[in-house]
Amino acid sequence: MKFPTGTFNQKSVLEWSKKATITLVNSFIGMTGYLIIGAAVFSAIELPEERRSLQALKANTEKVTMNLVQQIVNRSLLDACENEFEECFASVDLPALYNQSFRTINSILDHLGFSHFDANPTNDQVVLSWDLAGAIYFCITTVTTIGYGNITPTLEETRALTILYTLIGIPGFLYTCSQLSQLFSYGFFCLRTGNRSRLQHSRSETRFPSNSLQIFCDCISKSVVFWYPILGSAILYFEKI
Repeated sequence: MKFPTGTFNQKSVLEWSKKATITLVNSFIGMTGYLIIGAAVFSAIELPEERRSLQALKANTEKVTMNLVQQIVNRSLLDACENEFEECFASVDLPALYNQSFRTINSILDHLGFSHFDANPTNDQVVLSWDLAGAIYFCITTVTTIGYGNITPTLEETRALTILYTLIGIPGFLYTCSQLSQLFSYGFFCLRTGNRSRLQHSRSETRFPSNSLQIFCDCISKSVVFWYPILGSAILYFEKI
């Protein structure tokens, strides 16, 4: 809703504020719904493939680890026991060696920042990036043009869908920001001319703020007042998990 300029009476001011509030709420609800629907679609496409690939990588890592441990044990016993190989082999606690090796592999994976699974055959759980929460995080960073890149589409169809998704998502986000900035402009206008009760009881005509004040309100509302605290809190939450 375009911010009016010129001289208006208190009725025009209140009428514009109501329409601006309704428009902002509608655009915010629409943007929230768009993010949730997009996240559900992206998650439905990417999640099965991500689960399959991570489970395959986990199984391969564990298989390689077990083979490596077996070779090290066999080589060590051959060098140490010579003709008494079977007796020495029977005295080796292989499960303990396997567990120690898996702990070492997991420490290396953690050091490399890879925390999607634990190299342990007794634990088949994998940490998925494309669950609903991760998909919402991806959609938010996409439509706000932040794009950290820690969650990225891997399939051709989701890459193409991301392009189409941004064609509506980015303009929708900017439109919501513009509606918010106009409402904050009205707030600064009320502070400038007195509180709302004074406007309602005033019979004199008053003038809306100049374009320079609206530009200032745009900067405040878009960068500090609303979006950055919300996005910052979401980013901190997802970075900790």
